[in-house]
Amino acid sequence: MEAFFKWPALCACHGGMYNSTAMVTKAPPPRGLDIPPFKIDGKKVVLGESGPEYKKLLADKVTLPV
Repeated sequence: MEAFFKWPALCACHGGMYNSTAMVTKAPPPRGLDIPPFKIDGKKVVLGESGPEYKKLLADKVTLPV
């Protein structure tokens, strides 16, 4: 994500800020950004499919289902 965003990222809607790990560094957002479903296929990350790594993040409550 470093290539697509300049950190800290600023939310244009409400003025919240996020660091490079998507955690809130300036309110008002109530929590960090959610992680989309993904799976690891060899050396590739496939978005939109739920692999065991994503399911563990859900079970550990690191992210919410999107």
